[in-house]
Order: sequence, then structure tokens, then C-alpha cells
Amino acid sequence: MTLDSRSTSSIDDISARFLHITQLRFYFRPFNASVLERLLTSLPSIKRFSIDTLIYNPDHIRAPFWTLLLQQKLPLLERIRLVLRGFHLFKSKDNFEGTRHNLIGGYRYDRYWLDRAHKQIFTCHTDASSAVLQIR
Repeated sequence: MTLDSRSTSSIDDISARFLHITQLRFYFRPFNASVLERLLTSLPSIKRFSIDTLIYNPDHIRAPFWTLLLQQKLPLLERIRLVLRGFHLFKSKDNFEGTRHNLIGGYRYDRYWLDRAHKQIFTCHTDASSAVLQIR
């Protein structure tokens, strides 16, 4: 499923039709935290969750944001797959190796993520303007 976060009617339609779904896999473009929160709040029965999204705010690629969101909105979550593509997240002077280690470390060393990552594969690729974080 591809979900356009600019269309709130699609969120309402999904919520009303699929209240009891247990698996959700979708492309969420562009990223909108409040729309995602609303969607997940209306689908608390999800046990398997996969999202591929574009992010422009560095706070939305870090583990604390996702951990809190998923713990609060999806209490039954068992398996997760994240692909977070971030652009223009870093200043040119940033140390990319340190940034990569910090981004991935927040997920890789957290019991919440270790228990839910499907294959326990954590990768992060960074360059001057972007990062791709994958958890599967």
C-alpha cells in the first residue's frame, strides 16, 4: 500500500475499513508524524509493521522517536521493518562515521528493537546529504 500523508481522507478511510488488521506494510510519502500517529492510533491491533518513508527531520530518524511512537500506538507489535531515507539531515562538518554509529546504535543495542526486528539486521549508510537506515 502506498499512503500519501497529504491526503487525510485516505487515513480515515483505512482506519474505518481495516480496524482489525494485524499486518501493515506500506510506503509513506512524504513523512508526516501527526498523520502517522493518527493512523497507528486507529490500528492498534497491528502485530507486524513495515514502513518505507522519506524523512527531512533528523529527530524522526533516531531510535527514541520510533520507540516511543510504536510502544504507545502499537502495543501488540511483534515484528518490524523500517526503511528510513533521510535527506539534508547533516551539516557538512558532521563526522559521517560517528553519525552512522549513533543512528544505528540507538536501534542495535535496544532490547525493544532486538526483540522486534525480523532478521535482526541493522544497517545505515550516510553521506554528505543523506542517510538510509534499514532495520529488518
